[in-house]
Amino acid sequence: MAFLAALGPAASAIGTIAGVAGTALSAISQYQSAKFQQKVAERNAKIANQNADRRIQDSQVAEQRQDAKTAAALGAQTAAQGASGLSLESGSPLDIRDSTARIGRLDTLTTRNNAERDAYNYKVHAADFNAKADMAGMSASNSILSGFINTTSSLVGGASSNAPKWDPYKAQKQGAF
Repeated sequence: MAFLAALGPAASAIGTIAGVAGTALSAISQYQSAKFQQKVAERNAKIANQNADRRIQDSQVAEQRQDAKTAAALGAQTAAQGASGLSLESGSPLDIRDSTARIGRLDTLTTRNNAERDAYNYKVHAADFNAKADMAGMSASNSILSGFINTTSSLVGGASSNAPKWDPYKAQKQGAF
């Protein structure tokens, strides 16, 4: 029976230690999870910024291609008008080429505008990912602090509830009354 009496306080102490260890491991796990989420968000932000840059670069090539198409159309119109004997410096032939040039320029500017809008959207996504990364970093820091507080609380609570069980004079004090 004395063995069981001694086992009770030991089991209680072991339970406290296990609770403290579980709390600490939980805090570490939360920290690692938050740090992983932070790295994923940072990587996504980097990719979004790269996509924005790539979209602008692609647009520049598309603009050059559109300008070349416009120049080819103007050249074809000039050649056809000249071959037909029309005056190239005034009247309808000149108006047609001016119209072609304006429409071609509008197409080029539309291509640029669309790319700039897409790039802006990528930058907004990058900012969102950066904010998520910052929040995950704060969460990681908070999980360590929270784990420390909870572990300390478990230790103090366990020690205060187990201390009377280990008091060697307890039996003598109870018998004295």
